[in-house]
Amino acid sequence: MNTVAKILIVVNLVLAGAFLASAGNFLGQMDHWKNKYDVETADLQDQVDQKQIVIDQKIKENATLITQSNEMQAQREAALKEASEVRGQNDMLKEAHNQASTQLTQATAALEKAQDTIKSNQQLIDALQGERAKNSEALRVAQDAKEAAIRNLAEKEQQFENLMAQKQALEAQLEDTKHQLRSAQLTAETAVSKAGGSGDVPMDQPAHDGQILAVDTGANVAIISLGAEDGVRPGFRYTVSRGSQYVGMIEITDVQAKQSAGRSITSLQKVNIQRGDRVMSR
Repeated sequence: MNTVAKILIVVNLVLAGAFLASAGNFLGQMDHWKNKYDVETADLQDQVDQKQIVIDQKIKENATLITQSNEMQAQREAALKEASEVRGQNDMLKEAHNQASTQLTQATAALEKAQDTIKSNQQLIDALQGERAKNSEALRVAQDAKEAAIRNLAEKEQQFENLMAQKQALEAQLEDTKHQLRSAQLTAETAVSKAGGSGDVPMDQPAHDGQILAVDTGANVAIISLGAEDGVRPGFRYTVSRGSQYVGMIEITDVQAKQSAGRSITSLQKVNIQRGDRVMSR
C-alpha cells in the first residue's frame, strides 16, 4: 500500500470520528430541546386551565349582573311611576308655594319698611350715643388736663420755693465766702506788715481773675494763666483760693505774653498751692 492510500485511510477515519461526535452532540441537543418543550407545554397547559377557571367565574358574575340589571330595570320603572305621582303632587305644592310666596313678598315689603324705620331710629340712637361718648371723653380729657395742670402748678410752686431757698442759701454762702476771703486778705496784709513788707498793691494793678497752671513746690514756683497781654507785671500779688477756702498769696517774678511765674509768700500760705486753684487780685 502506498503512502497516498494510507493518508486517505487516516483522513477517512478522522472524518468518521468527527461525524460520530457531531451526531452525538446533535442527538444530545435534541433530547435537551424535547425536555424543554415538554416543560413549557405543561406550563402553558396550567396557564390555560387557570384562564378557563377565570373565564367560568366571569361568566357566572355576568349572569349575576344581568339578573341584577333586570331587577334594577323593574325598580326604575316603579320609581318612574312613583315620580310621576310625585310630580303631580309637586305641581299642587308649587301652586300653593306661589300663593305663599306672594303673601311672603307682601309681608317682606312690610317688614323691610318696618326695619328701615327701626334702622333709622337705631342710627339716630347710635349718633346720639357717639356724641355723648365724645362729650364724655372730652370732659374726661379736660378734667385730666385740669388735674395735671394743678399738679404741675403745685410742682412748679414747690420747685420755685426750693430754688428760692437754694438761692438764699447760696447768697448766704457767698456772703460767708466773701467775708472769709476778706478776712484772709486782711490777715495776709497784717502778716506782710509784720514780716517787714509794705503789703501795698501797686496802684496800677488791674483786677484779675485767673488760674494756677502748674506748681513746683520744691522750687517755690507757680505758673498762672495771666500774662503781659492781660497787663500783668512783676511785683503784682494775687490771692490764691480753692473754692471758698483761702490757700495763700503769690508774688509775680517773671511775666510772659500769656502766662506768668511767681513765688508763694510762705508766711501767708495756709495750705499747699495746687494746679487748678483760683488766683485773683487783692
